[in-house]
Amino acid sequence: MGSAVLVGLILAAGLRGRLVGRLLGNVWPATIGGMCYSIYLWHMPVTNALGRLMPPRPAWMPRPLDLALHGALIVLAVLAFSAALFVLVERPCMRRDWPRRLAARLRHPAPTLAAPTLVAPPAEPAGPVA
Repeated sequence: MGSAVLVGLILAAGLRGRLVGRLLGNVWPATIGGMCYSIYLWHMPVTNALGRLMPPRPAWMPRPLDLALHGALIVLAVLAFSAALFVLVERPCMRRDWPRRLAARLRHPAPTLAAPTLVAPPAEPAGPVA
């Protein structure tokens, strides 16, 4: 019981500190915290897909370096994929009126841009030469 109280006091002191306040007030932890559900849902599928695509460790590369490089690549890929899903799916669904907005968008899709043409238009015929 005494150790639980001690841990609680240490945590309370740490949370009131300037360093912890700066860390928790930073935009990155707050953004990643907002994306936590997307990260939770997609970290294993992205990790498995990248694990299948990554080449085996070269014989000259130390195992810790290989693990660090693969780990960094996986973390970046999971964060990028989760951020895209958070912005494109999760955040729009947080709005109270998302079903109405989705129905309106499905009824009236946004116009698409015309694809650029690769063929030059026909030349205008030359007028009569006098």
